[in-house]
Amino acid sequence: MPITQASKTIIFERFNEAYGLAQMVNTNNEKCELTQNDLKKIEEELSVSSFEEFLEKFRPVIYERQVINNQGKLYFEYSLEKPREKHDVIDITSHQFFKMALSLYQKKGASGQSNLDFDFDTAKEILTPKAVQDQIRSIRLDLIYSMNKYYEYENSDPDKASEYLRQCKYLLRQIKNEFFTGSARALLPVVLSDTMDKIKYIESRSQTSGNGVVVETPRLESCTISYTEEGRLDIRPVPPEELYNEDVKRLNGANETIVKLLGSGYDKAHENAELSTNVTPNQFIKNTIISVFSGTKNNMAMPDYEELKQMRDEYIETYKTMQEAFAEQMVALIEKILNVKAFFDHAGNAKIIIANCTIKELLTDAKRKKDFAAYINRLGREHTDEKIWYAVVPAIMDKDFEDIKNDNLTLEDLEDMFGDDEEDEDTKKSDKTGVSFDDLKNFLGILETSKITTFFNFKGNEITSFGNLNDNLVRGYKEKTSQISEASKAGAVFCYPNFTIMPKSKRRYKLYDDPETYIDSPSIYLDASYIACAMMIQAHDNDILIKKGYQVTDKSLPAVRFDYESSFMNKNYNGVVPCWAVMTTKMNKENVYSWTPELKKEINEDGGFGFCFCGDDISFGGREIANTYVFKARTLAKQAVKDSNGEVLSKEYSHLFKRFVKVFLEAYYEGNDLATFKNSISKWSHDADMKNINNPIYNISNVMSGENFKESIEISGSNVTIKYGRNDEKLDIQITDGVAASSK
Repeated sequence: MPITQASKTIIFERFNEAYGLAQMVNTNNEKCELTQNDLKKIEEELSVSSFEEFLEKFRPVIYERQVINNQGKLYFEYSLEKPREKHDVIDITSHQFFKMALSLYQKKGASGQSNLDFDFDTAKEILTPKAVQDQIRSIRLDLIYSMNKYYEYENSDPDKASEYLRQCKYLLRQIKNEFFTGSARALLPVVLSDTMDKIKYIESRSQTSGNGVVVETPRLESCTISYTEEGRLDIRPVPPEELYNEDVKRLNGANETIVKLLGSGYDKAHENAELSTNVTPNQFIKNTIISVFSGTKNNMAMPDYEELKQMRDEYIETYKTMQEAFAEQMVALIEKILNVKAFFDHAGNAKIIIANCTIKELLTDAKRKKDFAAYINRLGREHTDEKIWYAVVPAIMDKDFEDIKNDNLTLEDLEDMFGDDEEDEDTKKSDKTGVSFDDLKNFLGILETSKITTFFNFKGNEITSFGNLNDNLVRGYKEKTSQISEASKAGAVFCYPNFTIMPKSKRRYKLYDDPETYIDSPSIYLDASYIACAMMIQAHDNDILIKKGYQVTDKSLPAVRFDYESSFMNKNYNGVVPCWAVMTTKMNKENVYSWTPELKKEINEDGGFGFCFCGDDISFGGREIANTYVFKARTLAKQAVKDSNGEVLSKEYSHLFKRFVKVFLEAYYEGNDLATFKNSISKWSHDADMKNINNPIYNISNVMSGENFKESIEISGSNVTIKYGRNDEKLDIQITDGVAASSK
């Protein structure tokens, strides 16, 4: 069956600890041949067709350890590797930091605003785990209500009392199952909020000096603690004459009972190993649970002012370090997940293979490297719909394009600098485990042999983002990528700039309910290679092209001739339209100011460099282009530009579409005879067919503006060549004894 798709992609990225392609390609024979069953198993276990399926198959989790230090304070450790010690497993997509990043990605793209104008403070609401807090506050409101009602009917109506007690049992079991066994992480915002409410209550009833400083803070033991309808603390003083009021006694009795039940229940659950828990029991967590669900600590007396401030500071420190530790450790994984999300958002219908390994893992062992080369060569040279077309190799580490440290400098740092003979921290490699540029150069040779087009980018950071793009940086990119061997450049696509989700300047936010404490989160970026590859898959999808207004015939032919740099006839616009204006990204235009003439000149030199995205303000057809668009779509290979006499005038970076047409024709005719070959060429050469966006060759004068010539596919002797005006592209096909056979 001839090939009908130009979308299948393999992504070289590790998402979890499960085994991946590096383990599955291992063979037990010298020829490194995988059986049909081996290939099918890889397809079944590693391929996905949607973001939801990706999350289901490659469920990204992190491991959280709650550790008590020598001072008895709680702190959190996070790791992608399963620790031997007791731990808690967290689905990363359920964490508020991931939800914040996902929300920013979605809202920024829809906003049409630059990074300077976009309101990043919306992240505050998401980083405050409101849903969890609401659940906790609802439980404790129901618990104190039911316990209070139990005491109200204890003597007068035993049946009603039993009914309320049964409700208490249900709520206490819920607390045990969800909070005795799990992380104290969810409780910290609530207990912090409660503690600050208590401090505000005491301050409101204390004497202050003229400048607002509290000078006398009486210990307010005579009070009741209940909850508002929203589940927040409701603290009320009890006058001496009401200390023995039945309602007050009953409410205090209900709270006291809850304190005892929670305290003894926590101890018994852990002592008797009743719980299958990963969390080591400790006094801090126990007190936190009691405080959250009873409003007190270990007794019914309100703590004094200084004790409350000490508790507040401890909760703030614990919550702040927890959030920052999580974000710092997990931002790389969050970026990876968002990359897959962005890929499917832009690609539409696509099947991708998640290698769940890095290219470094495939290259370090000689036997594994040989096994992988055999596997990828098999699928890259397929002439059916099992063919892999593209590879994504993101986040290449290189010292020339690494970010400076995210830490905020102090004057002490500058003073210490003069006494430090070590290498400046700002220039040290930030990720010793990342994929290096040398790894990439080695890997590109394997993929080129397999006729796979590879999209890659340097690691996302402030330096490689839109905000830092300049002519000097582009020259640096050119110099670096020139080190790739000429034999590997035909299918090598360098993608830039990377996209920003959370810029460095916006990564600080206020801690919930504490206006004086800030939390610093890492910057978040998306890899340009994911979106560049997805944009090409979108451009090769005939259903998408039809919706966009392009003329398509024979939907079995993928639109490999689509060129983002060209203009093409479009029904929706009733004329010839630039393809980049019709098929834009979903990403916001990040910059306020336009590119400088020097930058544009550097990018445009030699025809255009790389797969480049642009966010300059521009209008077409009476409307402003709202999102980032494709500015250039080229490989790293250079082709000769000839004059009318065939003399070489210069060399330019090759258009990406030429690579796709070449690979498509080679794959399409791999298993066909010469008669079918010639019949197809004849059909595609008709003027009517050459007006279709998904025809392999065009009559330029009919569909594009600019030059006036017909493209053609020609057979001369044993060679097959595609003619693009005065330039040509020779296919790896030789005509021998009346058949078309691919040269290998």
